[in-house]
Amino acid sequence: MDYAFDVIDKAFSAVGGRFVLVECADTAKLKAFYEGYGFEFLQKPNELLQLIRFL
Repeated sequence: MDYAFDVIDKAFSAVGGRFVLVECADTAKLKAFYEGYGFEFLQKPNELLQLIRFL
């Protein structure tokens, strides 16, 4: 996950942006994993959860 955030930081520096959105399966383990990295639940429009983290 640290590598992913390094890539996101480089992209943010190059093009800007305000948030990162991830979609994942609706499991407690995955939700807890992303929440541990500062993501917050956004919505569940289908079978996937959407979580967001503001930069």
